[in-house]
Amino acid sequence: MKYLGVVIDSQWTFESHFDSLIPKVSAAANALCGLLPNIGGAGVVVRRLYEGVVRARVMYGAPIWADDLMVSRRSILLLRRVHRVTAIRIIRGYRTVSYASATAPAASSPWELRAIALKRRYARWRVWDPGEDLI
Repeated sequence: MKYLGVVIDSQWTFESHFDSLIPKVSAAANALCGLLPNIGGAGVVVRRLYEGVVRARVMYGAPIWADDLMVSRRSILLLRRVHRVTAIRIIRGYRTVSYASATAPAASSPWELRAIALKRRYARWRVWDPGEDLI
């Protein structure tokens, strides 16, 4: 069942969500690839925008599926595959560059950790009282 863009299966594992999400995100990333040639081309600002667009599409609904993502090795590997391709485009690297070697110079933290951070931020926001400080 699809609800607000998040695919929910009967066991609430969200593996079907990632199975349908990854091709969509990859297609969007490939459509933006024309902006980012490996030699010359776009500057740092455009590359950051590219990473932000792809990351935003992936992180939609992260507070809901973050815990289930950490349990599923398969889903993490699917996310890392897209993250690696995005990071390689940002650093203007070759396709043989590993995940860690691409994401470190791109200054892009792992998306599974970002999902957990978004979940924690959302949980803090839900219990926040407007009369008290957020810090």
